[in-house]
Amino acid sequence: MLGDNIKETIAKLKQSAEGGLDAYKECILAETDRKEHTKRKERAKELELVLAESLESAATAIAVINAALRPRTPPPPPALPAAAPPPPIRTMMDSLKPPTLCPDSSLYDLKQWKRKFDTYFHRSGCHLWAKHEDKHNAFFGCIEPALETRILRHEGYNAMRSVLPSDPPNNNSLIKILDAIFLSNTPLFTRCSGVVVVVVVFYFRKNCTRTSK
Repeated sequence: MLGDNIKETIAKLKQSAEGGLDAYKECILAETDRKEHTKRKERAKELELVLAESLESAATAIAVINAALRPRTPPPPPALPAAAPPPPIRTMMDSLKPPTLCPDSSLYDLKQWKRKFDTYFHRSGCHLWAKHEDKHNAFFGCIEPALETRILRHEGYNAMRSVLPSDPPNNNSLIKILDAIFLSNTPLFTRCSGVVVVVVVFYFRKNCTRTSK
């Protein structure tokens, strides 16, 4: 490794430095001047200290280089995202599906149809579906295309409307739009005819009772 090569080079430099230092010490011993002898001896100690510090710094540098060059364990591959759960199986309760509602059905027919459709819609789990488009398709599958077209063209329709008034958001549900369409198709006299008949029958019965008395 590169650090080992540097280490070998430093060892050679150390050997050379120590050889030079030994030669310097021999010169100190040969010095006859006492004052100069003491001065050179102190200088030799300083050189020894500098050499020791340099060797320590070199050893630290070699350790850092070897650590940087050491092969690293590759990081583990990123975890794969969890697979999305399969969509719930939709089982439509076809046995509860109401008869197809026609534009010329009566208000009584509409009332009966709404009761049956409510049961069919909830028993099939349609109210739990996330997409409004799927809920609308379940609703439109129970009425004739002519009624579907009128609902789609109604001013109160948009793709985010609920189907039943009981399902959020219940502002202007498709059932309410359907009611408005049928009420606009049925004259007021026809809507009140049942009430008129009841009133007339009650009136005649009351008068007949009085006459018989």
